[in-house]
Parts: sequence; C-alpha cells; structure tokens
Amino acid sequence: MPTCSGHGGSIIQPGYGTLTVITASAVEAFLAKFNKNLAEILGPIIAGATYDLTTLCSSDPPDDPGLTLADVGDALNFYDPSVNLTAVAKVKQWFLSQYWWTVCECADGTQPTEPSPSDPGDPGPPASGLPTGTQGQNCWHVTQNLTVPAPETSLADFTPVLLPYTVTDPCFPALCAQGIPQMAIVPPGATQIIWTGSIGSIPSSGDDTNIFIQFYNAANSPLAAPGMDFNHSSSSTTITRTDSIPSTATHFVAGGNSTGGDFDWQVDLQIICAGQSAGGLNTPCCPPDPTLTAKLDQILGLLASTYMSVPVTLRSYADLTAHTGLSGNGSFTIDVDTIAVRVTMTTIPPQVGLETGDPTRYFDAGWITPFVGPDPYASIRIAHSPQIMVLPQLTDNVAYTLTPGVVATIAELTAGP
Repeated sequence: MPTCSGHGGSIIQPGYGTLTVITASAVEAFLAKFNKNLAEILGPIIAGATYDLTTLCSSDPPDDPGLTLADVGDALNFYDPSVNLTAVAKVKQWFLSQYWWTVCECADGTQPTEPSPSDPGDPGPPASGLPTGTQGQNCWHVTQNLTVPAPETSLADFTPVLLPYTVTDPCFPALCAQGIPQMAIVPPGATQIIWTGSIGSIPSSGDDTNIFIQFYNAANSPLAAPGMDFNHSSSSTTITRTDSIPSTATHFVAGGNSTGGDFDWQVDLQIICAGQSAGGLNTPCCPPDPTLTAKLDQILGLLASTYMSVPVTLRSYADLTAHTGLSGNGSFTIDVDTIAVRVTMTTIPPQVGLETGDPTRYFDAGWITPFVGPDPYASIRIAHSPQIMVLPQLTDNVAYTLTPGVVATIAELTAGP
C-alpha cells in the first residue's frame, strides 16, 4: 500500500529547500545508527549528490533493496565498473529509502511508521591510511623551495606544501584574516619535527624573513609556534631545528613573512613519529589508500581511452617505406603507423591525357585502392603527380592499378613532428 495513501500524497517537510546537497559528514552522521565503520565507508560513496526534493517527495520512498556486506564490498570495487556501478546504485537507493523519511511527509501532516531498514552489518574499520604512531616508517618528509614575500603584515600560507593532510573546513577566522585559510591534521603518534631552512644570503640591515609552524589543540587554542628567522645579525644562511610537538596538538599550520623584500628559501621538514629515531627512514606519512588508488587508476584508464579516441592534429607528414618501380597491378601491406600514401609517377606514357594547370591534371593514369583485409574501400583516381591520398581508418594494405606504361613510386606516410 502506498505510504501516504489517503493522506493527500507526499510533500517536502517544512524547513527543507527544494535542492539538497548531501555531504560525507552528513551521511556518516545519518548512518551512525547502524555502526561507525559502515558510516565511514559509505559516506564518501553517497556524498556529493544533489537531490531535488520536489521529485523525491512527490512519490513514496524508494524500496529498500536489501543491502548486504557483499554489496558494500562491490561498491568499493573500482577495478570492475560493471560490479561497482550496480552496487553504488544499490547503496544510494538504500540510503534514499531511509532519507525520504527525514525530508518528506504526507500532505495532511501525518507520518506513517518508518519500516526498519536492512542492516548490512559491520564491515570492520576502514583503512584510513593514517599512521598509528608505532610504525616508524610512516612519517612525513618533504623538501620545498619557497618564496617568503613582503610586507611583514601579510602572511604567506605554506600549509599545503609543507604539511600533510591539508583540510579547508572549518576556516578559523584569526587565520583567515592573516591569509591562512587552511589547517592540516597532525599525524597521530607524531612527536617532533626536524627542519632545516636555507636562504641565499644574510639579509641587509633592517630586513628580516621567517617561517613558522603554529600548533593548535582540539579546542582550536594555539599552542607552541616554533620558527626560523634570518636577519642582518644572523651568522649563517642555514638554520636546523628540532622541536617537540605538543602532546595535545591536533592541527597545525605553516606560514611566513618578510620585511624589505621577498626571500627565497629551501625548507627540509621531517615529522618524526613514535617508534622512529631521528635520521631513520622517512617516507610520506600515509601509504596510498588502495581504494582511492584503484579509483584513480580507473579514471586514468578512461582518460587514456578518451585521448586515444581524439583525432590526431597533423602538422606534417614523415616518410616511411617507399615502394619504387611499380607498374601494372599489385598490392602491398602497409606499416601500422601509415596514415597516407604519396603517389609519384616516374614514367608517364603519351597515352595518358593531361590538362596543364597548377597542378597538372592527368587522365587515365590509374587507381589506388585501400583495403581492410580482403575488403576494398572506394578506389582513388591518380590525377596528379605527386599526389597525397589519406587512407581510411583500419586500412592494412594498398592495391594499385596503373595504365600500361606508367611507372610509379608509392611512399607510405605517417604523422610528422
């Protein structure tokens, strides 16, 4: 029986607009009633969609498709689109069969009892890629060339290029006002930073240039802010520091400013995690997420196939094999890179008619016929010498029929530089 049968149909609940954009965090919060692991895995799959609630709420909720853990696994199988796309559609229908009850209602204000949704079960914790703090190899090491600009009142934001896991939301007003809208997440288990900064020459009197890292706790309160500073009193153009990361630090930013002009820096920064000694092996803080890697590979494959389908823009031809001294009838197999042929008659007998012009036009000189296997394309008349003939796609051999007495050279052509 229809959900709102006898209640005037279904409409959008008060307080909701016509269009709703579903974010990953919203999906995760909505699905937390099942289990945290399922919510974290399905959030990014469902997120990003924009729903027209006028359409969604104009009819009864979608049927619950009976989502299973196998469906969840298939939705993460980016290697096989035939499996992935079907499973993702099932996940989204499963979500909408529940979300309908949040944004839609019967027109007379009544709300029937929401049926219990299917529960796929607990898929286990997702692979976050974040270090645990006990794996010494999972820390951060980056070297960057930076320009620290003047004036001093304006901060340059180096968070995206020096620190891992840049996030853009929320934007902290005190930082936004200074030109740093982004924060980064401190890798769990990180205990210290080892960093070296170098500049080309010691600043002149009155000039100054610096780079800093500011740590924040979960309440967004500032903690330590170690930095490196060069001025006219500096005795060296290189500074190396080792700074402890506050145990309560959850986020951090990197910035810098100068007075007197712009300064070019080279910064080498390591984040040391628990279980790793300074100077040990440093690799990027988080290993690639296999699911994300698979999806990127799928995108790259589709992009490559798209590029292959785009016709090549020719700028010139380059010669390949030249078939010389041809007369009468015959054929030859062409190179896989051949896209055209150039026919040049080296001997033209008197019986071949001509019309003087630019270029000279010949009559009854012969024909060139492209083939795909045993099947011919339409023959092309030899009307000029030389004459370029573009071959149809899939051509693998070329036949020629020359008037008695005509001797010709047929050169294979490919795309030039």
